[in-house]
Amino acid sequence: LAQWVDDFIFFFGLMDLINIFTILSVFLRFVGLCGFVAALKKFAILVADAARPEFQALQDLIRPQATTLGVTLSYHSSPVATLSLACDRNDRLQAARSILSQEQWCKTEIYAAAGGIGHDPVGLHGDVKPYCDATRRLFGGAFSKVSWGKPLVKAVFTEDQWLAWTTLRE
Repeated sequence: LAQWVDDFIFFFGLMDLINIFTILSVFLRFVGLCGFVAALKKFAILVADAARPEFQALQDLIRPQATTLGVTLSYHSSPVATLSLACDRNDRLQAARSILSQEQWCKTEIYAAAGGIGHDPVGLHGDVKPYCDATRRLFGGAFSKVSWGKPLVKAVFTEDQWLAWTTLRE
């Protein structure tokens, strides 16, 4: 049994500045002994603009943003330094729009569109996920005997299922 861990996030306050080097050194040494090595290009430190002078020794590792688990993290300085999370959904939403704009689909496409829209690693779009789950359930039930790649036909839907689909699609 192997476990793969490839993203670590640490949060430090300005008061922890003295301990940061020690903690990171010990951590990187420990995971290195376990066979995990992080390339420096993947290593990023995010610091609010107001605190940057305090982190001069780490300047080479400070980045304006970092992406982990499909989420981009960055600091926004105005009016107060705030850590911001962005879900990077645009590509997935565009792919889903492209699929849903077609006149005919297969189950694979519907599941891909629902998965793309419903993917929410930060939990910021919880209002959308139930629609995606309902779409997969609707198509999985209505077309349970149809192969995944075969085009789906409206005639298989009951009137209520078609109404549900047109409502979900909007």
